[in-house]
Amino acid sequence: MNSNILWLLEQADAQSYEDGLNWYTDAHQWAQYKAMQYGVEVEVVAAIISALSPRNEWSRNLADTDRLLMCYDRGDLDSEFVRSATFRKNVVRAWIVRDRLDPTVVMTSPKTRAFVDNITWPKGNAVTVDTWAYRIAEGDLNLPAKGLSQRAYDVYAEEYRKTARFVNLRPCELQAITWVEARKRVKALKRGAMLQMRLL
Repeated sequence: MNSNILWLLEQADAQSYEDGLNWYTDAHQWAQYKAMQYGVEVEVVAAIISALSPRNEWSRNLADTDRLLMCYDRGDLDSEFVRSATFRKNVVRAWIVRDRLDPTVVMTSPKTRAFVDNITWPKGNAVTVDTWAYRIAEGDLNLPAKGLSQRAYDVYAEEYRKTARFVNLRPCELQAITWVEARKRVKALKRGAMLQMRLL
């Protein structure tokens, strides 16, 4: 696993490296700004981001988070604006986080707990082992999504921590850099496949 993570890190171009290096710091700064704007803790904003993240592009994820916080402040529960590109149940969960000011509502798995922690404390030791991080560690970006037990999750997270120490990065920085590079590669392959289909 260590060699697979290292290999992709070494293949990352300058843009992927920079984007990944700053990913959680930028996310933290955005969450911190919104926390001040709406009078809540950063961890609450991070938890709402996490709740609204499944199947949601990052820019839309942030827009949805901001919209939900705004609607809550206005008492606009039935507003058409309380919508998201993610699942409805996740929107409800995000609303409950804001209503109770309780980030633990979304911390139902090691991954969601780590994601909230990484946004709240980007200099910490948590590792978000999502499907991409798992694929990268296994050296196969085509692996199907897989739920990880706590024990398996801890193994993957520790591999990222060990590799991060070796290359003098924070664990979340390493995970984000390789995440950005992996997604870029898969998107490029899909674009190539679509072009090939058009030419056939």
